[in-house]
Amino acid sequence: MFKSVLVSGASGFVGENLVHHLFKQGYRVTCLVRESTNKARLEAISPQVSFGLYDGSYKSAQRIFERTKYETVFHLATLAKYDHDPEDICDMIRSNIVLGTHLAEAMTEFKVKNLINACTFWQYYHSHDYQPLNLYAATKQALVDILKYYSLNHDIWVANVILFDTYGPNDPRTKLPSLILDASEEQREINLSPGEQLIDLTHVSDVVTALERAVERINARTEKFNTYIASNGNPETLK
Repeated sequence: MFKSVLVSGASGFVGENLVHHLFKQGYRVTCLVRESTNKARLEAISPQVSFGLYDGSYKSAQRIFERTKYETVFHLATLAKYDHDPEDICDMIRSNIVLGTHLAEAMTEFKVKNLINACTFWQYYHSHDYQPLNLYAATKQALVDILKYYSLNHDIWVANVILFDTYGPNDPRTKLPSLILDASEEQREINLSPGEQLIDLTHVSDVVTALERAVERINARTEKFNTYIASNGNPETLK
């Protein structure tokens, strides 16, 4: 029997790599998408990829769970902003809190037990304890607290996986090396920091492995709610 999984944030860099890996492992994958999501790269992974449309309402989440019995939900979708404008607040709450809560509620209703929730190291800025760097990190932590409620009061097993700086082939995100190259070609200056900030670069294949290991930890049924770190363990300065 093929195992079915649901992946939110599948069109992102980590999500796309996870979907590709899951298909290679023989999973049936449903990608939670919005109307505006560009699905071309996901459709290129496999003709068997399926999509569940989420429009921001709980009813749309219900419809995604009605048609398939999922073994695991991977929640990677997020709206990440280092700095925010007041106009961003509602979108960040909808993306980083409401969506994850809708998924947990639907999991409760349809008796889906395994949830892998992607977190950010910005929730632990210069600390082993919670210390949010920005509003984005605070909204991510708010969802962690909500998921603890669902785990304590319902049959949902949660693994929160803290992600650091990811990289790998075919990364569509703008990175510092490409910014420098573009500036060089255009013969213009760009403003940079002294470059002393620490970054923990983790290859996307290692991130995917960490997410898979989190499922193994959940399936062992020893800890109902836990947090893990996906890190190379060797931070370096940006310089």
